[in-house]
Parts: sequence; structure tokens; C-alpha cells
Amino acid sequence: MADKRLKLFPAPAVIRVKQSYTDKFSQRIATMLDRYHGLMEYHHLSLELSDSERQQVYECLSGSVVDALFIDCLDKELTDAGFEATAKKIQQASFADRLVLIESLGCDLALG
Repeated sequence: MADKRLKLFPAPAVIRVKQSYTDKFSQRIATMLDRYHGLMEYHHLSLELSDSERQQVYECLSGSVVDALFIDCLDKELTDAGFEATAKKIQQASFADRLVLIESLGCDLALG
């Protein structure tokens, strides 16, 4: 019979949680995922971009290490790529809105 238990890759973030919450690791992961899901739901429609603007953001994300610093500077990345109008919209967006946008585009975040 196949093992159907959930297995987590021992990424640095998972290891940090495991070390900090040795007795309640599963509970802590579940809480973090619930909060992340809430963040995604709450900010889902906060940033309105056209399909072409979303494509411009996707182009900036492609091939990049998308970590917290990159997300924070996304408007500057768009400006450097020549997408000034989209950069102005992103400049006004919160970090959470930027994160939701990146997630909605299906871009992976950097491990760390």
C-alpha cells in the first residue's frame, strides 16, 4: 500500500519552524498556512492590473530570484524594464498586494 502521508521538503524555512516548534510542528505549519491563505483571500482583488500589465510583471519575474527584497523593489524592476506606467501602480501597492500578484502569476518564491 502506498504511503499517502504528506512529506515536506527540508527547506531552510521548514527547518527553522521545526527547530522552533519541536512539539507543535504540524500545528504551527497549519496556522502559518491558514494565515497565508487569509492574506491571499483578503488581498486578492486589491491590485487591479490589465492582462498586459500582468504580462509585464511576469516578464520581470521570469528568471529572477523572487525573494523579499525583489518583491519590495518590484516597482524599480518594472521601471528598469521600461514599464513605467505599471511600475507606478505597483509602487502604490503594499507588500502583501505584491505577494498576491506574484502568487497569482504562478511564480515561485526563492527558498531561504
